[in-house]
Amino acid sequence: EIKLGVSGGAIVKHIDAEPIVESLALLIRSGGVSLEHLAEFRIKTEGSLVELAALRATKKDITKLETLFNRAKVYYEKNDWENFLKTDEKMHTYIGTMTRNPVFQFVQKTIHDNIHQYYAEYLPMNKKRTLENLTDFEKIINAMKINDAKTASAIIMDHVKRFSDKMQEKTKDKSK
Repeated sequence: EIKLGVSGGAIVKHIDAEPIVESLALLIRSGGVSLEHLAEFRIKTEGSLVELAALRATKKDITKLETLFNRAKVYYEKNDWENFLKTDEKMHTYIGTMTRNPVFQFVQKTIHDNIHQYYAEYLPMNKKRTLENLTDFEKIINAMKINDAKTASAIIMDHVKRFSDKMQEKTKDKSK
């Protein structure tokens, strides 16, 4: 940054990812990204994220993920789909945190803070869908507990693909 005046000159400003995060968030919220593009991106990135998170997970990380999972189960039992989805988003976001990579953390948080609108419109939750989601996360957590990064990665990639396919089917139904 260049400052003018007596005390001015070239100074190094703190590097902040916020402009990138805001741009990505706006792109998602504006609908400037198709569900297909978002799904493709999520399948690839979340597969890598989960793999890295499984390799780097501490016992504290696993405990935190299990706490979120147990909270999601409570919402499942209450048929509280809104809070279930919010907790699901927190689980996905926390996996980004587990990577210990700030770039992954920013991207994961930005995506999951902004895709809620897609779920509301294209993937209304119900008992069956929510149980499927919980089952996937239970398998991911179990794989992470034994540092089975490849299995955890394969599960999340399949999870994102299946749920994305369901949303895309709904978009096709709406366009008819």
